[in-house]
Amino acid sequence: MLLRSGGGVLPPGELGRTRLGDYVEPRSADNLRVHRDPETSTTVLEYEVHGTSVPTGLPYDNRFVGVVRLSESLGV
Repeated sequence: MLLRSGGGVLPPGELGRTRLGDYVEPRSADNLRVHRDPETSTTVLEYEVHGTSVPTGLPYDNRFVGVVRLSESLGV
């Protein structure tokens, strides 16, 4: 699977913190929305990241979702 961003393409297996900087230069993050479900101890974070695609110089705008589930047990 290829991930497209701002006209650039991330080759399979090359998505990670050390490699992402080769493809995107982040400028800002905004539009944070937080959704909490106390019954399941789950929080969903929605946010947007803006910057520049390093290979093309084109604008990079992407929306993300993070899901966090907390547990009192240590093995989870």
